[in-house]
Amino acid sequence: MSQQQVAMFEVDLGRVVVSTLRKPKVIVGISLWMLGLYFCLYAAAPVPVTPEMEQAYYNALERADNLPGLAAAESRMLRAQAYLNEPKVWFWYFRSAYREEVYRRQPEYDEAFAAFDVLHQQRLAMQQEARSKLGVFSDFAVGDARQEFWSLMGNSKSFAKRQTFWETIFSLGRDESLVSALINILIRFAINLIIGMVMAVVFFIFTVINIIQAYQASLLVGALFFCCAMLGAMAMVFTYIFFIAGTLGGGTYLIARQAYLTNRRQREELRYQRPHYD
Repeated sequence: MSQQQVAMFEVDLGRVVVSTLRKPKVIVGISLWMLGLYFCLYAAAPVPVTPEMEQAYYNALERADNLPGLAAAESRMLRAQAYLNEPKVWFWYFRSAYREEVYRRQPEYDEAFAAFDVLHQQRLAMQQEARSKLGVFSDFAVGDARQEFWSLMGNSKSFAKRQTFWETIFSLGRDESLVSALINILIRFAINLIIGMVMAVVFFIFTVINIIQAYQASLLVGALFFCCAMLGAMAMVFTYIFFIAGTLGGGTYLIARQAYLTNRRQREELRYQRPHYD
């Protein structure tokens, strides 16, 4: 392939990209992607929380945390749990003396846990009632969704680093150059990061559902909030994947193109260096 053919290939590739971007489906997809990025990064909550609403919310949460008898029931439950765990030594289930002692102490813990669970459910109900007065499109709910999403994205990066580290450790000893090893590490990290972000989106689905349930949104409002949240999450993940794929693809193309030009220049130099005989 000559340099002129490479230039023609680049021009044809540019034409294909431009013609693809003009298609209606692609325009709609880009519009949804930009809308999702706006939802994820810049969109303000549709329902602003006034100072009065915020104060009432915090007061309701304080009443829920200070529910009469809750602290005492929790303390009793923790003491019963510690008392139950004392005879749980190694392989306690297969040692009759310890197993019988665990069974003897189990009813006390069950009674304490049942008493605590009743009050704990009341506290959760009071917290849900306080959140329901704010609404799922309030600053608090939108902030919770964004915080959970970025937390999951951080976990995906940690997953990619950890997975890449172990894959690199197990691949040591291969006969490859330093440059090749570095490129393989980058490729592994990119693949693991994409896998981690896809997993983060899956986990985010359940997180959004829990937020909708926590704020007791109606079916229609909850479905709208779910669509907006998932559109923003998928748009951001797609941006990361597009950037990673574009960087890898563009870098690979530039390396291959530079290698071709270098090889072509070396062949021309060798050809001119050959001796000529009259």
